[in-house]
Amino acid sequence: MRTRLVIGAGLVALTAWGCGDDGGTGRSASGEAGARAALVEFSDAFLDSKYDDACAVLTENAKRKIARIKPCPEALKLTRGLIEADQLKTLRDKSRKVKITVDGDKATVDSITKDAKDQSNLVREDGRWFVDADS
Repeated sequence: MRTRLVIGAGLVALTAWGCGDDGGTGRSASGEAGARAALVEFSDAFLDSKYDDACAVLTENAKRKIARIKPCPEALKLTRGLIEADQLKTLRDKSRKVKITVDGDKATVDSITKDAKDQSNLVREDGRWFVDADS
């Protein structure tokens, strides 16, 4: 069970990456610009080992799921520690091309890993986009 939770936290982290110019509108923007800004913020914080900042971009739902392993920052640190440096660079590069599909206040991020089934969700709550975990 613990292994599945670590893997689940890793999938939240690994598949929730994206990047690109948000035009300075940030996570408050509607549509793809805001969703992408949330992915950029999460991705940059995670890859730069700023785990508190990365956790701030997660929904409460995602934080609860991750907290089954350890508190959010510690779980993300553990997850990042499992990824080799060359994989981080590859993932950072691939994340620049990730497709985001927005439907109102929800968005789906296509997988950037080899497993096409891995997708991440984003939601817009209180006017800001957040990275979410699967329901």
